[in-house]
Amino acid sequence: MLRQLAKKQGETSFSAPHDGVAVYEAAHPTNVYVAYPGSNLQIEVFDPNPEHARALITSGDVKPVG
Repeated sequence: MLRQLAKKQGETSFSAPHDGVAVYEAAHPTNVYVAYPGSNLQIEVFDPNPEHARALITSGDVKPVG
């Protein structure tokens, strides 16, 4: 579902470590959503600074469990 959202106008996506995909809306870049293959869950990462939210995801500190 997150991959479908990534295709919508106004959405920006990028790869996350561990084969994940992350998406945020240009109008709300402080809320970044990330999902991983084989999981029905998505994680919302919020930071008042949009760069921090994206950096947390790309750092690999957010990862799938299980």
